Amino acid sequence: MEQLDLFGDHGARDPSTGPGKWGNHIEVERRNRIRLCIAAYAYEEVMNPIMSDGEFDKLASEIRPKVSTGHAKIDKFFRQQFNPSTSMWISKHPELDRVRRTYERYYQENT
Repeated sequence: MEQLDLFGDHGARDPSTGPGKWGNHIEVERRNRIRLCIAAYAYEEVMNPIMSDGEFDKLASEIRPKVSTGHAKIDKFFRQQFNPSTSMWISKHPELDRVRRTYERYYQENT
């Protein structure tokens, strides 16, 4: 199954981020958190990685837990539970069902 590039470099542009850059720093943080959560879910819960360990580690190192994204529950979760050296934190995600549904929508094989 060909996988959708759910978070590719397309969509609205913020001129303050420079040419070819997507979104402002909050939008980028939100997108990175979503990508990382789906990847952690795929690896830990489904045992079906959607990115390499290296890609996961790089993305995890770019997460900034202190950044407020406007979603208080998720911001608190990242400040208190997120650990960039593992993906086990995903089991404590306060909206794990939404993460699961997003994974299923974009990555789960249709059998």
